[in-house]
Amino acid sequence: MERSGINIFIAAAVVVLAILCLFKFLSIQRLKGDVARLEIELSRGQELWNRYPPLSTAQRKDLEETQRRLFQMLPREKEIPSILEEIAGLARNYNLVEISFATGDGAAPGAPPPATSPATAVAAQAGGAKPPAPGAAAADGAKPIESIPIKMAFSGDHRGLALFLEGLKKLSRLVTVQSLNVKRGIPLLTADIVLHAYYQKGELPAATK
Repeated sequence: MERSGINIFIAAAVVVLAILCLFKFLSIQRLKGDVARLEIELSRGQELWNRYPPLSTAQRKDLEETQRRLFQMLPREKEIPSILEEIAGLARNYNLVEISFATGDGAAPGAPPPATSPATAVAAQAGGAKPPAPGAAAADGAKPIESIPIKMAFSGDHRGLALFLEGLKKLSRLVTVQSLNVKRGIPLLTADIVLHAYYQKGELPAATK
């Protein structure tokens, strides 16, 4: 009877030890898996480091200069009169005529053709009649950079149109073309173009400055 009890105790101890060994084995396997994953991540990190090394001093200076020029093209105010004057002046340089502008809601693609001359539009803006900016209903500060839609209509020839579009890249303000609709006319083409002029609505992230 006593020997039977000892055998049961030994069997129970063996089972407990087997369970402990199993847990230990599983823990070691998990650790091996974690080590393998870390080695893979380190290998990928080293590969990225080799593929994209840190910028040299010259490259960093070029990047900073590009950023500086970009921020110069993003005024802190909408400055609608000045950008309309600049665009109108560019158009006149390439013999475009019958120039008119619309801003705000009337500048959305597909809106009725604008009927405001550049001089009238600039005078209205200077007098304080500011059109609503795109997304004016949205909460202020939603984006650090916002844009003003500007719809422009004009007439001219193919060459003048091409030179005008190329010249938009050289404006003092960042301006992009959103849509362009050109119609044949006699003797000149007529065009409707929607532009976006950008400005800083809030502080840009410090990391990008």
